Amino acid sequence: MIAETDWLAVVLGALAAFMTGGLWFSPALFLNPWKEELGYDPLEKGGDPKRAMGVMVLYLLLLSCLLSLLAQQTEALILVAAVLLLGIFYTNLFQAKSARFSLITVGYKATALAVILITHWLVGFF
Repeated sequence: MIAETDWLAVVLGALAAFMTGGLWFSPALFLNPWKEELGYDPLEKGGDPKRAMGVMVLYLLLLSCLLSLLAQQTEALILVAAVLLLGIFYTNLFQAKSARFSLITVGYKATALAVILITHWLVGFF
């Protein structure tokens, strides 16, 4: 199964999802509402954006690889996507984050999943 993985699709899917995150969390879209709901600006609290971005790239590469492996099994793919999104949403609620904050973060994860899947499809199509 891993031998059949289209590594170009994995890398391009992760890259496309990462770029989508840059747009999603830009001032043009959800950066300001996200910071407002978070209650602070992570950069002002000494957050390390390079480390955070590095972890996100690793996460997106692993997610893209997982989706590539599950692409042949639609039911498993849908179940894994639902579990990931529900887990993220639950974690936000458990941490007493607002529904607005949860929708912004889960909305990005759902969009990233869709972008990865579309990228995999496009790479396979061409």
